[in-house]
Amino acid sequence: MNYCLFFLMMKRIFNYLIFFLIIGSLCFAQSEKSSKKQTSKKDKDKKATTKNKSAKEIIKKNIIEDDTESLTDSAKTGLIFDYNRDLFLVDSSDEESLAGGLEWNIYPKDDNNNPNLPPKFRNWWYVKLEGLSTSSPNKINIIGDGWQGKYYVVPVYSYDKINWFRFKPEEIFNTESTGSYFNYYLLKKFEKPTVWVARYYPYTFNRLKNLLKSLEKNPFVKIETIGKTPQNRPIVMLTITDFSVDDKQKRRVWIHSRTHPSETGSSFVVEGLIKYLISECNTCCSKVNLKKMIFNIVPMVNIDGVVAGNSRTAPITSKDLERQWIRSSDDKSILVDTVATEVKILEKTLRELINLGPKFFIALNLHQTHAPPNHRPFLFTNFSKKGEVNGEEGEKMFTKHLVFSKLISSEYCGDTVFVRPSYEPGQSMEKKVFPESWWWANFKDEVLAVTIENTIGINGCFEEWVNYQDQIKLGEAIALAIGKYHQYYIEKRWFRYEAPDWDLNELMKFFIDSSGDQ
Repeated sequence: MNYCLFFLMMKRIFNYLIFFLIIGSLCFAQSEKSSKKQTSKKDKDKKATTKNKSAKEIIKKNIIEDDTESLTDSAKTGLIFDYNRDLFLVDSSDEESLAGGLEWNIYPKDDNNNPNLPPKFRNWWYVKLEGLSTSSPNKINIIGDGWQGKYYVVPVYSYDKINWFRFKPEEIFNTESTGSYFNYYLLKKFEKPTVWVARYYPYTFNRLKNLLKSLEKNPFVKIETIGKTPQNRPIVMLTITDFSVDDKQKRRVWIHSRTHPSETGSSFVVEGLIKYLISECNTCCSKVNLKKMIFNIVPMVNIDGVVAGNSRTAPITSKDLERQWIRSSDDKSILVDTVATEVKILEKTLRELINLGPKFFIALNLHQTHAPPNHRPFLFTNFSKKGEVNGEEGEKMFTKHLVFSKLISSEYCGDTVFVRPSYEPGQSMEKKVFPESWWWANFKDEVLAVTIENTIGINGCFEEWVNYQDQIKLGEAIALAIGKYHQYYIEKRWFRYEAPDWDLNELMKFFIDSSGDQ
Protein backbone atom coordinates (compact mmCIF):
# COMPACT_ATOMS: atom_id res chain seq x y z
CA MET A 1 0.00 0.00 0.00
CA ASN A 2 2.84 2.34 0.90
CA TYR A 3 4.55 1.52 -2.41
CA CYS A 4 1.39 2.42 -4.25
CA LEU A 5 1.14 5.77 -2.52
CA PHE A 6 4.80 6.46 -3.21
CA PHE A 7 4.33 5.60 -6.88
CA LEU A 8 1.31 7.89 -7.22
CA MET A 9 3.19 10.73 -5.51
CA MET A 10 6.19 10.39 -7.80
CA LYS A 11 3.91 10.29 -10.86
CA ARG A 12 2.24 13.54 -9.79
CA ILE A 13 5.62 15.22 -9.18
CA PHE A 14 6.78 14.08 -12.61
CA ASN A 15 3.66 15.57 -14.25
CA TYR A 16 4.27 18.90 -12.51
CA LEU A 17 7.88 18.92 -13.72
CA ILE A 18 6.75 18.28 -17.30
CA PHE A 19 4.18 21.09 -17.04
CA PHE A 20 6.72 23.63 -15.74
CA LEU A 21 9.26 22.59 -18.37
CA ILE A 22 6.70 23.24 -21.15
CA ILE A 23 5.72 26.63 -19.70
CA GLY A 24 9.36 27.60 -19.30
CA SER A 25 10.14 26.60 -22.85
CA LEU A 26 7.28 28.69 -24.21
CA CYS A 27 8.33 31.77 -22.21
CA PHE A 28 11.94 31.40 -23.38
CA ALA A 29 10.83 31.13 -27.01
CA GLN A 30 8.66 34.24 -26.68
CA SER A 31 11.49 36.15 -25.02
CA GLU A 32 13.92 35.17 -27.78
CA LYS A 33 11.39 36.20 -30.45
CA SER A 34 10.88 39.57 -28.76
CA SER A 35 14.63 40.08 -28.51
CA LYS A 36 15.08 39.33 -32.21
CA LYS A 37 12.23 41.70 -33.08
CA GLN A 38 13.83 44.53 -31.10
CA THR A 39 17.19 43.85 -32.73
CA SER A 40 15.50 43.85 -36.14
CA LYS A 41 13.76 47.14 -35.34
CA LYS A 42 17.06 48.71 -34.26
CA ASP A 43 18.71 47.58 -37.47
CA LYS A 44 15.77 48.92 -39.49
CA ASP A 45 15.90 52.28 -37.67
CA LYS A 46 19.63 52.42 -38.23
CA LYS A 47 19.16 51.83 -41.96
CA ALA A 48 16.36 54.41 -42.07
CA THR A 49 18.55 56.98 -40.34
CA THR A 50 21.35 56.34 -42.82
CA LYS A 51 18.91 56.63 -45.70
CA ASN A 52 17.30 59.82 -44.36
CA LYS A 53 20.61 61.62 -44.05
CA SER A 54 20.49 62.11 -47.81
CA ALA A 55 16.72 62.69 -47.97
CA LYS A 56 17.17 66.33 -48.93
CA GLU A 57 18.93 65.30 -52.14
CA ILE A 58 16.43 62.49 -52.78
CA ILE A 59 13.45 64.78 -52.42
CA LYS A 60 14.90 67.35 -54.79
CA LYS A 61 14.96 64.65 -57.43
CA ASN A 62 11.31 63.86 -56.79
CA ILE A 63 9.79 67.27 -57.21
CA ILE A 64 7.08 66.83 -59.83
CA GLU A 65 9.01 67.93 -62.87
CA ASP A 66 8.23 69.23 -66.32
CA ASP A 67 10.11 66.45 -68.06
CA THR A 68 7.52 65.29 -70.58
CA GLU A 69 4.71 66.79 -72.58
CA SER A 70 2.22 65.06 -70.26
CA LEU A 71 2.88 67.59 -67.57
CA THR A 72 1.66 68.12 -64.06
CA ASP A 73 1.02 71.36 -62.27
CA SER A 74 4.38 71.79 -60.65
CA ALA A 75 6.89 74.26 -59.42
CA LYS A 76 10.10 72.46 -60.12
CA THR A 77 12.19 75.53 -59.41
CA GLY A 78 9.66 77.28 -57.25
CA LEU A 79 9.95 75.17 -54.12
CA ILE A 80 12.76 74.51 -51.69
CA PHE A 81 12.78 71.48 -49.40
CA ASP A 82 14.57 71.40 -46.07
CA TYR A 83 14.92 68.08 -44.31
CA ASN A 84 15.18 67.82 -40.52
CA ARG A 85 15.14 64.80 -38.23
CA ASP A 86 14.78 64.25 -34.49
CA LEU A 87 13.84 67.84 -33.81
CA PHE A 88 11.45 66.94 -31.02
CA LEU A 89 13.58 64.90 -28.60
CA VAL A 90 11.61 66.01 -25.57
CA ASP A 91 10.29 64.40 -22.40
CA SER A 92 6.78 65.83 -22.62
CA SER A 93 4.26 63.05 -23.13
CA ASP A 94 2.20 65.39 -25.33
CA GLU A 95 4.99 65.65 -27.89
CA GLU A 96 6.75 62.35 -27.37
CA SER A 97 5.12 60.86 -30.46
CA LEU A 98 7.00 63.38 -32.59
CA ALA A 99 10.37 61.94 -31.69
CA GLY A 100 11.98 60.41 -34.73
CA GLY A 101 9.43 61.93 -37.08
CA LEU A 102 10.21 63.92 -40.18
CA GLU A 103 9.86 67.64 -40.76
CA TRP A 104 9.63 69.25 -44.19
CA ASN A 105 9.70 72.89 -45.20
CA ILE A 106 7.92 74.12 -48.33
CA TYR A 107 8.63 77.68 -49.46
CA PRO A 108 6.12 78.84 -52.11
CA LYS A 109 7.88 81.15 -54.54
CA ASP A 110 6.76 84.16 -56.52
CA ASP A 111 5.79 83.36 -60.11
CA ASN A 112 8.95 83.39 -62.22
CA ASN A 113 10.83 84.48 -59.05
CA ASN A 114 9.44 87.96 -59.62
CA PRO A 115 9.57 89.81 -56.26
CA ASN A 116 7.35 92.62 -57.56
CA LEU A 117 4.24 90.43 -57.64
CA PRO A 118 1.69 90.82 -54.82
CA PRO A 119 1.93 88.35 -51.90
CA LYS A 120 -1.53 86.95 -52.70
CA PHE A 121 -0.17 85.65 -55.99
CA ARG A 122 1.65 82.96 -53.97
CA ASN A 123 -1.15 80.43 -53.96
CA TRP A 124 0.05 77.20 -55.53
CA TRP A 125 2.30 74.27 -54.68
CA TYR A 126 2.13 70.57 -55.52
CA VAL A 127 4.88 68.21 -54.37
CA LYS A 128 5.81 64.57 -53.93
CA LEU A 129 7.29 63.56 -50.57
CA GLU A 130 9.15 60.31 -50.00
CA GLY A 131 10.55 58.68 -46.89
CA LEU A 132 7.70 59.81 -44.67
CA SER A 133 7.27 58.15 -41.29
CA THR A 134 4.25 55.86 -40.97
CA SER A 135 4.72 55.33 -37.24
CA SER A 136 4.71 58.93 -36.05
CA PRO A 137 3.33 62.28 -37.26
CA ASN A 138 5.17 64.18 -39.98
CA LYS A 139 5.36 67.95 -39.84
CA ILE A 140 5.07 69.86 -43.12
CA ASN A 141 5.77 73.59 -42.80
CA ILE A 142 4.39 75.96 -45.43
CA ILE A 143 6.39 79.15 -45.16
CA GLY A 144 5.36 82.31 -47.00
CA ASP A 145 1.95 81.42 -48.47
CA GLY A 146 -0.11 84.29 -49.82
CA TRP A 147 -3.16 83.22 -47.82
CA GLN A 148 -3.85 82.15 -44.25
CA GLY A 149 -3.98 78.44 -43.52
CA LYS A 150 -7.08 76.69 -42.15
CA TYR A 151 -9.33 79.75 -42.66
CA TYR A 152 -8.69 80.02 -46.41
CA VAL A 153 -6.49 77.01 -47.18
CA VAL A 154 -6.93 73.34 -46.28
CA PRO A 155 -4.50 71.33 -48.47
CA VAL A 156 -5.07 67.86 -49.90
CA TYR A 157 -2.98 64.68 -50.13
CA SER A 158 -2.95 61.46 -52.13
CA TYR A 159 -1.09 58.15 -52.16
CA ASP A 160 -1.69 57.53 -55.88
CA LYS A 161 -2.50 60.95 -57.50
CA ILE A 162 -6.00 59.60 -58.19
CA ASN A 163 -7.79 59.51 -54.84
CA TRP A 164 -7.38 62.78 -52.97
CA PHE A 165 -8.21 63.59 -49.36
CA ARG A 166 -8.32 66.86 -47.47
CA PHE A 167 -6.29 67.32 -44.34
CA LYS A 168 -8.49 67.62 -41.27
CA PRO A 169 -8.76 71.13 -39.78
CA GLU A 170 -7.24 69.79 -36.56
CA GLU A 171 -4.14 68.79 -38.57
CA ILE A 172 -3.46 72.41 -39.62
CA PHE A 173 -1.79 74.94 -37.35
CA ASN A 174 -1.16 78.62 -38.08
CA THR A 175 2.08 80.13 -36.84
CA GLU A 176 3.50 83.64 -36.71
CA SER A 177 3.34 85.30 -40.12
CA THR A 178 5.59 87.87 -41.73
CA GLY A 179 3.79 90.87 -43.18
CA SER A 180 1.41 89.69 -45.89
CA TYR A 181 3.00 86.23 -46.04
CA PHE A 182 1.43 83.47 -43.96
CA ASN A 183 3.04 80.49 -42.26
CA TYR A 184 1.28 77.31 -41.19
CA TYR A 185 2.11 73.65 -40.78
CA LEU A 186 0.45 70.29 -41.32
CA LEU A 187 0.85 67.53 -38.75
CA LYS A 188 -0.18 64.06 -39.86
CA LYS A 189 0.78 60.40 -39.60
CA PHE A 190 0.51 59.00 -43.11
CA GLU A 191 -0.37 55.43 -44.03
CA LYS A 192 2.37 55.15 -46.65
CA PRO A 193 5.91 56.57 -46.90
CA THR A 194 5.24 58.25 -50.27
CA VAL A 195 2.57 60.90 -50.59
CA TRP A 196 1.62 63.73 -52.94
CA VAL A 197 0.59 66.94 -51.22
CA ALA A 198 -1.05 69.91 -52.95
CA ARG A 199 -2.54 73.20 -51.94
CA TYR A 200 -5.75 72.20 -53.71
CA TYR A 201 -6.93 69.34 -55.92
CA PRO A 202 -4.53 69.33 -58.90
CA TYR A 203 -5.87 69.50 -62.43
CA THR A 204 -2.89 68.79 -64.65
CA PHE A 205 -2.17 69.34 -68.31
CA ASN A 206 -1.94 65.57 -68.52
CA ARG A 207 -5.52 65.22 -67.24
CA LEU A 208 -6.69 67.68 -69.89
CA LYS A 209 -4.94 65.70 -72.61
CA ASN A 210 -6.57 62.50 -71.37
CA LEU A 211 -9.94 64.22 -71.49
CA LEU A 212 -9.32 65.41 -75.05
CA LYS A 213 -8.25 61.93 -76.10
CA SER A 214 -11.47 60.46 -74.72
CA LEU A 215 -13.46 62.92 -76.85
CA GLU A 216 -11.68 62.32 -80.17
CA LYS A 217 -14.30 59.93 -81.56
CA ASN A 218 -17.34 61.60 -80.05
CA PRO A 219 -19.74 62.63 -82.84
CA PHE A 220 -20.71 65.83 -81.02
CA VAL A 221 -17.14 67.07 -80.53
CA LYS A 222 -14.56 68.67 -82.78
CA ILE A 223 -11.08 69.36 -81.38
CA GLU A 224 -8.73 71.86 -83.00
CA THR A 225 -5.58 73.79 -82.17
CA ILE A 226 -6.22 77.52 -82.48
CA GLY A 227 -2.64 78.62 -81.77
CA LYS A 228 0.59 77.98 -79.89
CA THR A 229 1.73 79.44 -76.59
CA PRO A 230 5.06 81.31 -76.31
CA GLN A 231 6.58 77.97 -75.22
CA ASN A 232 5.08 76.23 -78.27
CA ARG A 233 2.27 74.32 -76.57
CA PRO A 234 -1.07 73.94 -78.36
CA ILE A 235 -4.06 76.00 -77.23
CA VAL A 236 -7.01 73.74 -77.93
CA MET A 237 -10.63 74.65 -78.63
CA LEU A 238 -13.52 72.20 -78.45
CA THR A 239 -16.58 72.76 -80.62
CA ILE A 240 -19.57 70.86 -79.23
CA THR A 241 -22.81 70.73 -81.21
CA ASP A 242 -25.02 68.49 -83.31
CA PHE A 243 -23.09 68.63 -86.58
CA SER A 244 -26.00 67.11 -88.51
CA VAL A 245 -27.95 70.34 -88.12
CA ASP A 246 -27.21 73.49 -90.13
CA ASP A 247 -25.37 76.06 -88.02
CA LYS A 248 -27.59 78.85 -89.32
CA GLN A 249 -30.33 77.59 -87.00
CA LYS A 250 -28.10 77.85 -83.91
CA ARG A 251 -26.56 80.35 -81.50
CA ARG A 252 -23.04 80.25 -80.10
CA VAL A 253 -21.72 79.99 -76.55
CA TRP A 254 -18.12 80.93 -75.73
CA ILE A 255 -16.38 79.53 -72.63
CA HIS A 256 -12.74 79.80 -71.60
CA SER A 257 -11.07 78.59 -68.43
CA ARG A 258 -7.81 78.35 -66.48
CA THR A 259 -6.46 81.81 -67.23
CA HIS A 260 -4.89 81.67 -63.77
CA PRO A 261 -2.84 78.44 -63.36
CA SER A 262 -3.55 77.85 -59.68
CA GLU A 263 -7.32 78.00 -60.16
CA THR A 264 -7.70 74.29 -60.79
CA GLY A 265 -11.34 74.38 -59.78
CA SER A 266 -12.20 76.19 -63.01
CA SER A 267 -10.88 73.17 -64.92
CA PHE A 268 -13.08 70.80 -62.93
CA VAL A 269 -16.06 73.07 -63.66
CA VAL A 270 -15.42 73.11 -67.40
CA GLU A 271 -14.85 69.33 -67.43
CA GLY A 272 -18.20 68.82 -65.70
CA LEU A 273 -19.87 71.09 -68.24
CA ILE A 274 -18.28 69.30 -71.22
CA LYS A 275 -19.15 65.83 -69.94
CA TYR A 276 -22.75 66.83 -69.35
CA LEU A 277 -23.14 68.29 -72.85
CA ILE A 278 -22.06 65.04 -74.50
CA SER A 279 -23.75 62.72 -72.01
CA GLU A 280 -26.47 60.38 -73.20
CA CYS A 281 -28.80 62.10 -70.77
CA ASN A 282 -28.40 65.42 -72.57
CA THR A 283 -28.04 64.23 -76.16
CA CYS A 284 -31.28 62.23 -75.80
CA CYS A 285 -33.31 64.61 -73.62
CA SER A 286 -31.83 67.84 -75.06
CA LYS A 287 -32.07 69.93 -71.92
CA VAL A 288 -29.13 71.77 -73.44
CA ASN A 289 -30.14 71.42 -77.06
CA LEU A 290 -27.09 70.84 -79.26
CA LYS A 291 -29.31 71.11 -82.33
CA LYS A 292 -29.78 74.76 -81.44
CA MET A 293 -26.46 75.71 -79.83
CA ILE A 294 -22.75 75.59 -80.62
CA PHE A 295 -20.35 75.55 -77.68
CA ASN A 296 -16.84 76.87 -78.36
CA ILE A 297 -14.73 75.98 -75.33
CA VAL A 298 -11.06 76.72 -74.60
CA PRO A 299 -10.48 74.61 -71.46
CA MET A 300 -6.96 75.83 -70.61
CA VAL A 301 -5.71 79.27 -71.66
CA ASN A 302 -2.51 79.71 -69.65
CA ILE A 303 -0.97 76.30 -70.36
CA ASP A 304 2.61 77.53 -69.97
CA GLY A 305 1.73 78.89 -66.54
CA VAL A 306 0.13 75.59 -65.52
CA VAL A 307 3.21 73.65 -66.61
CA ALA A 308 5.56 76.06 -64.83
CA GLY A 309 3.61 75.67 -61.60
CA ASN A 310 2.79 79.38 -61.51
CA SER A 311 0.01 80.73 -59.36
CA ARG A 312 -1.41 83.51 -61.49
CA THR A 313 0.78 84.75 -64.31
CA ALA A 314 2.38 83.62 -67.55
CA PRO A 315 6.04 82.51 -67.49
CA ILE A 316 8.86 84.91 -68.37
CA THR A 317 6.70 88.06 -68.69
CA SER A 318 4.77 87.64 -65.42
CA LYS A 319 1.73 89.04 -67.23
CA ASP A 320 -1.70 88.41 -65.74
CA LEU A 321 -3.57 87.25 -68.85
CA GLU A 322 -6.90 88.22 -67.30
CA ARG A 323 -5.86 91.87 -67.53
CA GLN A 324 -4.43 91.69 -71.02
CA TRP A 325 -7.63 92.52 -72.90
CA ILE A 326 -6.28 96.01 -73.53
CA ARG A 327 -8.17 97.81 -76.26
CA SER A 328 -7.04 100.43 -78.71
CA SER A 329 -7.72 104.05 -77.83
CA ASP A 330 -8.75 104.62 -81.44
CA ASP A 331 -11.15 101.68 -81.62
CA LYS A 332 -12.39 100.22 -78.33
CA SER A 333 -13.62 97.06 -80.06
CA ILE A 334 -10.13 95.78 -80.94
CA LEU A 335 -7.05 94.92 -78.89
CA VAL A 336 -3.67 96.61 -79.08
CA ASP A 337 -0.77 94.70 -80.65
CA THR A 338 1.19 94.41 -77.41
CA VAL A 339 -1.22 92.10 -75.57
CA ALA A 340 -0.07 88.62 -74.54
CA THR A 341 0.13 85.90 -77.20
CA GLU A 342 -2.59 83.78 -75.59
CA VAL A 343 -5.05 86.69 -75.60
CA LYS A 344 -4.23 87.50 -79.23
CA ILE A 345 -5.07 83.89 -80.13
CA LEU A 346 -8.39 84.04 -78.31
CA GLU A 347 -9.41 87.30 -79.99
CA LYS A 348 -8.36 86.07 -83.43
CA THR A 349 -10.47 82.95 -82.94
CA LEU A 350 -13.43 84.98 -81.74
CA ARG A 351 -13.22 87.26 -84.79
CA GLU A 352 -13.21 84.24 -87.08
CA LEU A 353 -16.24 82.72 -85.35
CA ILE A 354 -18.09 86.04 -85.41
CA ASN A 355 -17.49 86.35 -89.15
CA LEU A 356 -18.47 82.72 -89.69
CA GLY A 357 -21.68 82.96 -87.68
CA PRO A 358 -24.07 82.29 -86.10
CA LYS A 359 -24.24 84.91 -83.34
CA PHE A 360 -22.96 84.50 -79.80
CA PHE A 361 -25.43 84.95 -76.96
CA ILE A 362 -23.34 83.87 -73.93
CA ALA A 363 -19.63 84.26 -73.05
CA LEU A 364 -18.35 82.75 -69.79
CA ASN A 365 -14.99 83.30 -68.14
CA LEU A 366 -14.39 80.58 -65.51
CA HIS A 367 -12.29 81.22 -62.41
CA GLN A 368 -11.75 80.13 -58.81
CA THR A 369 -11.25 82.23 -55.71
CA HIS A 370 -10.29 82.01 -52.05
CA ALA A 371 -13.25 82.74 -49.87
CA PRO A 372 -14.18 82.89 -46.20
CA PRO A 373 -16.67 80.34 -44.82
CA ASN A 374 -20.15 80.34 -46.39
CA HIS A 375 -18.96 82.37 -49.36
CA ARG A 376 -20.75 80.70 -52.23
CA PRO A 377 -19.92 80.56 -55.96
CA PHE A 378 -20.75 83.85 -57.63
CA LEU A 379 -20.90 85.88 -60.81
CA PHE A 380 -18.75 89.00 -61.01
CA THR A 381 -20.84 91.87 -62.33
CA ASN A 382 -19.57 95.21 -63.60
CA PHE A 383 -23.06 96.66 -63.66
CA SER A 384 -25.67 97.98 -61.25
CA LYS A 385 -29.40 98.15 -60.67
CA LYS A 386 -29.75 101.79 -61.70
CA GLY A 387 -27.23 101.75 -64.54
CA GLU A 388 -25.56 104.96 -63.36
CA VAL A 389 -22.25 104.27 -65.13
CA ASN A 390 -23.11 102.07 -68.12
CA GLY A 391 -26.58 103.37 -68.90
CA GLU A 392 -29.77 101.50 -69.72
CA GLU A 393 -27.87 98.72 -71.49
CA GLY A 394 -25.82 98.22 -68.35
CA GLU A 395 -28.99 97.87 -66.29
CA LYS A 396 -30.27 95.24 -68.74
CA MET A 397 -26.99 93.33 -68.43
CA PHE A 398 -27.22 93.50 -64.64
CA THR A 399 -30.68 91.93 -64.82
CA LYS A 400 -29.38 89.17 -67.10
CA HIS A 401 -26.61 88.41 -64.60
CA LEU A 402 -29.20 88.04 -61.84
CA VAL A 403 -31.39 85.82 -64.02
CA PHE A 404 -28.43 83.61 -64.90
CA SER A 405 -27.42 83.27 -61.25
CA LYS A 406 -30.98 82.20 -60.46
CA LEU A 407 -30.94 79.62 -63.25
CA ILE A 408 -27.61 78.14 -62.08
CA SER A 409 -28.86 78.03 -58.49
CA SER A 410 -32.00 76.15 -59.52
CA GLU A 411 -29.81 73.38 -60.97
CA TYR A 412 -27.04 73.36 -58.38
CA CYS A 413 -28.30 73.12 -54.82
CA GLY A 414 -30.86 75.88 -54.45
CA ASP A 415 -30.32 79.65 -54.26
CA THR A 416 -26.57 79.38 -53.75
CA VAL A 417 -24.95 81.19 -56.69
CA PHE A 418 -24.92 84.92 -56.11
CA VAL A 419 -23.93 88.02 -58.05
CA ARG A 420 -21.21 90.22 -56.57
CA PRO A 421 -19.81 93.55 -57.76
CA SER A 422 -16.41 93.62 -59.45
CA TYR A 423 -13.34 95.19 -57.89
CA GLU A 424 -14.10 98.55 -59.55
CA PRO A 425 -17.92 98.65 -59.52
CA GLY A 426 -18.14 102.37 -60.23
CA GLN A 427 -15.82 102.32 -63.24
CA SER A 428 -17.02 102.44 -66.83
CA MET A 429 -16.60 99.26 -68.88
CA GLU A 430 -14.66 101.27 -71.46
CA LYS A 431 -11.82 101.71 -68.96
CA LYS A 432 -11.55 98.05 -67.96
CA VAL A 433 -9.22 95.44 -69.44
CA PHE A 434 -11.03 92.17 -68.70
CA PRO A 435 -12.58 89.80 -71.26
CA GLU A 436 -16.06 91.10 -70.37
CA SER A 437 -15.03 94.62 -71.34
CA TRP A 438 -14.07 93.34 -74.82
CA TRP A 439 -17.47 91.69 -75.18
CA TRP A 440 -19.17 94.86 -73.95
CA ALA A 441 -17.27 97.02 -76.44
CA ASN A 442 -18.35 94.74 -79.29
CA PHE A 443 -21.87 93.65 -78.31
CA LYS A 444 -23.10 95.61 -75.27
CA ASP A 445 -25.90 93.61 -73.56
CA GLU A 446 -26.58 91.47 -76.64
CA VAL A 447 -24.14 88.87 -75.27
CA LEU A 448 -24.35 87.79 -71.64
CA ALA A 449 -20.64 88.03 -70.79
CA VAL A 450 -19.63 87.32 -67.20
CA THR A 451 -16.96 85.82 -64.96
CA ILE A 452 -18.07 82.90 -62.80
CA GLU A 453 -16.00 82.34 -59.67
CA ASN A 454 -16.19 79.02 -57.83
CA THR A 455 -14.82 78.90 -54.31
CA ILE A 456 -12.53 76.51 -52.45
CA GLY A 457 -13.71 77.25 -48.94
CA ILE A 458 -16.56 76.03 -46.75
CA ASN A 459 -19.46 76.41 -49.15
CA GLY A 460 -22.76 77.63 -47.76
CA CYS A 461 -24.68 75.06 -49.76
CA PHE A 462 -22.96 71.95 -48.45
CA GLU A 463 -21.56 73.37 -45.20
CA GLU A 464 -18.32 71.52 -45.79
CA TRP A 465 -15.09 72.19 -47.64
CA VAL A 466 -15.71 72.24 -51.37
CA ASN A 467 -14.16 69.37 -53.32
CA TYR A 468 -13.58 68.83 -57.02
CA GLN A 469 -16.76 66.76 -57.34
CA ASP A 470 -18.79 69.78 -56.20
CA GLN A 471 -17.10 71.81 -58.92
CA ILE A 472 -17.88 69.18 -61.56
CA LYS A 473 -21.53 69.40 -60.45
CA LEU A 474 -21.34 73.18 -60.75
CA GLY A 475 -20.23 72.71 -64.37
CA GLU A 476 -23.29 70.54 -65.00
CA ALA A 477 -25.52 73.20 -63.41
CA ILE A 478 -24.02 75.91 -65.62
CA ALA A 479 -24.70 73.80 -68.71
CA LEU A 480 -28.34 73.35 -67.69
CA ALA A 481 -28.65 77.06 -66.90
CA ILE A 482 -27.41 77.87 -70.42
CA GLY A 483 -30.12 75.59 -71.81
CA LYS A 484 -32.82 77.40 -69.83
CA TYR A 485 -31.40 80.82 -70.70
CA HIS A 486 -31.54 79.89 -74.39
CA GLN A 487 -35.20 78.89 -74.02
CA TYR A 488 -36.08 82.11 -72.23
CA TYR A 489 -34.08 84.72 -74.14
CA ILE A 490 -33.55 83.22 -77.59
CA GLU A 491 -36.44 80.84 -78.23
CA LYS A 492 -38.92 82.78 -76.06
CA ARG A 493 -40.37 79.41 -75.05
CA TRP A 494 -40.76 80.06 -71.37
CA PHE A 495 -44.55 80.36 -71.59
CA ARG A 496 -44.76 76.64 -72.36
CA TYR A 497 -43.39 75.86 -68.93
CA GLU A 498 -43.62 78.66 -66.42
CA ALA A 499 -43.43 82.42 -66.64
CA PRO A 500 -39.99 83.43 -65.36
CA ASP A 501 -39.94 85.78 -62.40
CA TRP A 502 -37.74 88.54 -63.74
CA ASP A 503 -38.89 91.36 -61.52
CA LEU A 504 -35.66 93.20 -60.73
CA ASN A 505 -36.54 93.83 -57.09
CA GLU A 506 -37.27 90.13 -56.63
CA LEU A 507 -34.06 89.13 -58.39
CA MET A 508 -32.03 91.35 -56.07
CA LYS A 509 -32.06 88.57 -53.48
CA PHE A 510 -29.32 87.01 -55.62
CA PHE A 511 -27.12 90.11 -55.28
CA ILE A 512 -24.58 90.67 -52.51
CA ASP A 513 -22.81 94.02 -52.39
CA SER A 514 -19.13 94.50 -51.59
CA SER A 515 -19.82 94.60 -47.85
CA GLY A 516 -21.38 91.15 -48.02
CA ASP A 517 -24.95 92.40 -47.56
CA GLN A 518 -27.82 91.38 -49.77
